[in-house]
Amino acid sequence: MVAPPGATDVSYGFYKVGGGGDLWATFKTGQEGLEAFLAGLGLKESDLHPSVQEFIDSELELTGWSIDPTHTVKGIMAPAKEEDMKSPSHKIVVDYTGPGPFTVYVLAGKP
Repeated sequence: MVAPPGATDVSYGFYKVGGGGDLWATFKTGQEGLEAFLAGLGLKESDLHPSVQEFIDSELELTGWSIDPTHTVKGIMAPAKEEDMKSPSHKIVVDYTGPGPFTVYVLAGKP
């Protein structure tokens, strides 16, 4: 999971659990960066669902994220690839609120 070129306010974190763990990232990017990031995961912006906030409270607490419920967001839970169960699943939320770049929140975890 890599933030697209030109992304700003990039931050990463990792939480190890047993033999795996969760990696999370947040960054700000424009339309082209968002499309490139999603394409790298085999997704398109049209795959995101309006008003979907994929993260549960414990994940928000772990990452320190606070996503305003009044913001315009789209999200998706992209499961691990069936042909490669070693690949991570991805929970993605894009906050479209405000002028300027979008804020992207990503949590990747092994199945």
